[in-house]
Amino acid sequence: MLKRKTFLLFALLLITIILFSVCPARAQNKDKIFQARVIEVLEEKEVTLPDGSKTKQQKIRLEGEEGEFKGKIVVFNGIGDFEVINNKIYQKDDKVLVAESYTENGEVHYYIIDYVRTKKLLWLLFVFLFSLFLISGLKGFRSVVSLIISFFVITKYIIPKIMTGSNPLFITFIGAFIILLIIIYFTEGINYRSHTAVISILLAS
Repeated sequence: MLKRKTFLLFALLLITIILFSVCPARAQNKDKIFQARVIEVLEEKEVTLPDGSKTKQQKIRLEGEEGEFKGKIVVFNGIGDFEVINNKIYQKDDKVLVAESYTENGEVHYYIIDYVRTKKLLWLLFVFLFSLFLISGLKGFRSVVSLIISFFVITKYIIPKIMTGSNPLFITFIGAFIILLIIIYFTEGINYRSHTAVISILLAS
């Protein structure tokens, strides 16, 4: 019985991997996000907003710190005739997330999204996982595994397929069904109740 369960779980993971492998390649000039460091504030300007409040705009030189952008120097031009809600002021050596965005003409622009909050998020994740394992034990661990796999199904299968022109309704249905199988069988195990739940939800949809 244990071998049968292991085989079914392996088959489920194999189907997911196959679906990932048939996803089309990413389109060229796709927007990218990377981590960078502020190396110089080139210009800073105070502007008055229509409501009378004042804010600052900055032109900043940045250095990429990861992947293909590591060591690359780019400039964020945040000075112009536009209004930014909750505009943040950055200083030298701040760690920030930067978006590389392309226009329809192929021109590239860089925008600072926010501060890098990796350490705080990792601590929050650690506290969450510890609490989950402490309360739920092995079942909590299986829930986390199913959640991670579900996230990859969404980001590596559903979204890329829809972005390349596939039928969004059909792709979402297939992706949701895969997520359903993963969550139910990983958290509840392979048994008659799980089979009944899957069949019931499939018939109801």
